[in-house]
Amino acid sequence: MKKPATTQEARGFMEELRRELLRQKRAVGDPRAPMRARPGQEEAFEKVEENLAKAAFILDILEKEGRRTVARKAVKAVDALLDGFLVFGFSLLAMLGVAAAAVLLNTPSPVAQATAIAGVGVALARAVARK
Repeated sequence: MKKPATTQEARGFMEELRRELLRQKRAVGDPRAPMRARPGQEEAFEKVEENLAKAAFILDILEKEGRRTVARKAVKAVDALLDGFLVFGFSLLAMLGVAAAAVLLNTPSPVAQATAIAGVGVALARAVARK
């Protein structure tokens, strides 16, 4: 079973095809006026130009797909980072509740004091960020 082509392989193939089409255009084109066909070669010249336009269109689509892939990866990374911040914030809020309960039950421990300080800091930062 054949392995499917990747986007990079497809782009390389299309670039090589475009170069070959440019060589063909040069062969049927007038050496002194490259945008015109040699006398009697007009039909071949038009066909090559049409194929060049198609190759350019396909290359453009492949390049856009490459940019979309990079953008998707960036969005996924930002989403993962945001999820991490949310989990960290919720865990601090949960620890604030645990620390408040520990303080109310009069069980002083360094862990309860540290979580109380971190939780109060997060609550203050949230209040300041809202304003």
